[in-house]
Amino acid sequence: MIVITAVGLVKSTLLQRDGFICFVEVKYRQPSGHGTAVDEITRSKMRKILMTAKNYLYETNQVDVDYRIDAVLIDKDNIEIMQNIYTEGME
Repeated sequence: MIVITAVGLVKSTLLQRDGFICFVEVKYRQPSGHGTAVDEITRSKMRKILMTAKNYLYETNQVDVDYRIDAVLIDKDNIEIMQNIYTEGME
């Protein structure tokens, strides 16, 4: 699913279970010597993901729902799953 709100667009998967929402940002990086998939999630990008997630919750009338933001990072043959990548102070 691609989440599109007035704040921005996040190419992510949205999982919902038992009243809990998980936004999953997926990043793929081909080997090029210019960094890895984790390098794609900058402080600025994280703020945009967070604001888009919050705006999605607002627009769908789910502001009281618990949520987290995860990432799936893919580099060539390596797949890493990071849970709850948002940290305080990134807003």
